[in-house]
Amino acid sequence: MKKLLLIVAAVLLLGLAYYGEKPLLTQNSLPEMEAFYNESLHLDQMSADSVENYIIKVKGFTINKPNAKYDPLYSSIKENIKKKTNKDYFIY
Repeated sequence: MKKLLLIVAAVLLLGLAYYGEKPLLTQNSLPEMEAFYNESLHLDQMSADSVENYIIKVKGFTINKPNAKYDPLYSSIKENIKKKTNKDYFIY
C-alpha cells in the first residue's frame, strides 16, 4: 500500500513539475490587439499628433472591450507607448 502511495505521489509531483514550465491556460490575442501591437512597434517613426491619435484609438478600444486589458499584448503596447512618450497614459 505504501509503495502504491509513493508511486502516485511521485507521478503527481512529476506532473506538477511538467505543468509548472508552461502556463495552464493560454490566451490568444484579439486581432485588433495584434494590429495595435504591430503599430506600436513603429511609434518612433510617427509624429506627435499621430501618436496621440493612436493612444486615443487604443484607449477607446479598451473602454469598449474591457477584456482587451487582459490580452497578452496589452502590456507590451503600454510599454511601447511609455517608451515613446515618457508618460503613462493608461492610469485610469
